[in-house]
Amino acid sequence: DKDVGMNCILNLDEVYALEPSTETFSLLYEILQFLVSEFEKSSSSSESTIEMIERTLNLLSSNFRQLVASDVDPIEVGIKLASNTSTTTSATQKKEQTPIPDLLKLLKSLMERENLPSSIRVSSAEVIHTGLVLLYPEPRVRAELLSSLITRQKQSPSSSTNSPHYILLNR
Repeated sequence: DKDVGMNCILNLDEVYALEPSTETFSLLYEILQFLVSEFEKSSSSSESTIEMIERTLNLLSSNFRQLVASDVDPIEVGIKLASNTSTTTSATQKKEQTPIPDLLKLLKSLMERENLPSSIRVSSAEVIHTGLVLLYPEPRVRAELLSSLITRQKQSPSSSTNSPHYILLNR
């Protein structure tokens, strides 16, 4: 019985649930979306839900880090980046695509939500930083992000150094 379990562990493609693939990013997006909706439904902030959101963000960040570090073209493994996804896709095509643009929208909304704990808002900024070249694949789009972060900081210079926008700008 022990040998069977050990063989299963040895046969894993990646350790610690790191497998930057279309399925992984889709699943993490769905989990994160579900957990955020559960957090918003509950009248009292559930510590376990907050912890699950933070762990999901950590997994997302780790998978982004793995994909970026691998120097593999994401398109070759079926991951369509934001600039490569067409706006007019059928329902079948949409299911096959990695929700990178949707993930980015969700991460940005997590950074903005005042009702979420600071740790989740900051973790969302860290995930965006880790996956920056995937979430903002074109240099022009990254420059626009930097410009918007600088403008935001100029408009409210008294904002906390613990704010997710400041942290993203700083990195």
